[in-house]
Amino acid sequence: VLALPVPDGYVGVMRYSLAGSEHDQMINTTALTDFMYVNYDGTLAQWKEYLRHADLLPVAFHDIHIDFDYGRRFRYASSRVHFDVTPDVQAVQPDSVLTLGFSYFPDHGKAVWDVAEVWLSAKATDNNYVMFVREQVPPPALGDDYKSDWDKLVNRQHPYDAMAHNDKDATKISSVGGPPATAAPAILYGASFSAEGMRPQEAMKAKLDLLLGTLQVEEH
Repeated sequence: VLALPVPDGYVGVMRYSLAGSEHDQMINTTALTDFMYVNYDGTLAQWKEYLRHADLLPVAFHDIHIDFDYGRRFRYASSRVHFDVTPDVQAVQPDSVLTLGFSYFPDHGKAVWDVAEVWLSAKATDNNYVMFVREQVPPPALGDDYKSDWDKLVNRQHPYDAMAHNDKDATKISSVGGPPATAAPAILYGASFSAEGMRPQEAMKAKLDLLLGTLQVEEH
């Protein structure tokens, strides 16, 4: 068994083996770990305990600072981006769920494994959440679809136009943090707020503005 500690438990790879094949099976099992990665998620109570074990954290966490005070605020900061969530936007409680979505992407000429998405839900069972997604200008070889999606981000077009819209059983509103289109940005962050049920534009826009007001994109 090879077990990776994550906030809500472990993610593991397991194989059965005869004692005489243990060495070969361990080589093969270890090789499998090069072909998988996972998101890190859990309640804030679980994250609080997990972050105490600095020796178990991946190297990527050395540049990530997560701080929260129940009922007051949540803060995420790295050399790439930082933002705050307060109860004026969404509840910050022990059972709120934080997900860090990791991905591989190019960074100054080399491939890195780092956070590409931060998702904070009021609870695991509802559609009340805030989300930040790292977006990067696509290379021409990826084709027109990727370019079209990027252009929507750069120009703050739907769904990034800060207009509330229905999303299943919730209302969602999104915009973009980072340089304006005139600056020809290479990296932007999509910011979204979702609330259960039907919500008016004014209320949703007010929440999004609070969220964007704390968002600082450091990379470019």
